[in-house]
Amino acid sequence: MKIYISCNGFGFGHVRRCLCFANELKKNNLVIFSSWGLAADYIRKNGFRCYELPTIKKEKNKFTKFLKSIYFPIEIKPFLKQIKIEKRIIRIEKPDMVISDCNFAHVISSKMNIPNFYITNPLMNFSENKFIKKYFQKYLNFVLSSADKIIVSDFPSPHSISEPFKYFKKNFASKISYVGPLIGSLPEDYASKSKLKKKLKMKKICFISISDTKSSILENEVLFQLNKLSNLRDWFFLIESSKKDKLKYKNMRYVRYLDDINYFLKASDIVISDAEYSNVCDILAFSKKSILIPRSDNAEQKYLVDKLEKKNLCRKINFVEINKKLKNMILDVYDNKNMETSIKKFSRMYKKYNGIDNIINLINKEM
Repeated sequence: MKIYISCNGFGFGHVRRCLCFANELKKNNLVIFSSWGLAADYIRKNGFRCYELPTIKKEKNKFTKFLKSIYFPIEIKPFLKQIKIEKRIIRIEKPDMVISDCNFAHVISSKMNIPNFYITNPLMNFSENKFIKKYFQKYLNFVLSSADKIIVSDFPSPHSISEPFKYFKKNFASKISYVGPLIGSLPEDYASKSKLKKKLKMKKICFISISDTKSSILENEVLFQLNKLSNLRDWFFLIESSKKDKLKYKNMRYVRYLDDINYFLKASDIVISDAEYSNVCDILAFSKKSILIPRSDNAEQKYLVDKLEKKNLCRKINFVEINKKLKNMILDVYDNKNMETSIKKFSRMYKKYNGIDNIINLINKEM
């Protein structure tokens, strides 16, 4: 069987979760991808053939921030070009199934009578604006109406990391499957934390993960704190960053986006990250205490962090507080035994709901 996976290229979250099950599917199927930018490079590094789609940038205008948060392509010209290219890819490749992760290939495949899955996070509408609410409803109904099966990368309620899937037509309910978070690797896939630390020659490790593929205001603000953090002599900081310059501090090292991020995640004691959904899923899967920084323009991230903090699964720090609070918060979180207990209890859900096994079973059933 031939399976075509079309991935949204914003950051690495979409690509990483698709690679989770693609690596299993390729054992008995031919799997090909499409995406754009560094996300496409990451797919190729993992051994898959990947078509390059036109890059769609996120709009930064205030009016379109909400649309950006639901991955709506504001730049119409490259979006239309992307649709045209994907039509051509599907006609050439003639796949037996199309899987779309927050992209629109499933809309094309539905018109060609090719079975399709649509993968998404739980989508929420936080706006009080009536126009945006109405638009969101229409947009979501359009996206979901073409999907044969809607795969939600979360636990079912009441154990969901985010919020149960909302704002869809009632007749879509039978299409929705909560498979559990799609995690590329689990803690048991690596050596113990103590062995990894010994190999890395480090004692206390703080892993800083900022998900943008390019430098951002948030990344720059966190990196601005490195001088203060360097004074924590018994700590070593592994920093996922797009920066190419060398760090002048002996207790710090850059980690690149194409590295095995979960290797460093397993070795760490604390994680500092933005609240991008796939990052949060990985952090919880590896039972890590974390300091999460919701992006100021992303209502979904703010909601997610507030929910997790109430469950004692993380600590929240706002962008404007980073300069004053980050250093001391690292020490406080490290000593927080109650958080450690809460996280270990929650992470058991990952064994109960194996996202990769669940989505593979659904794909096999459909095919």
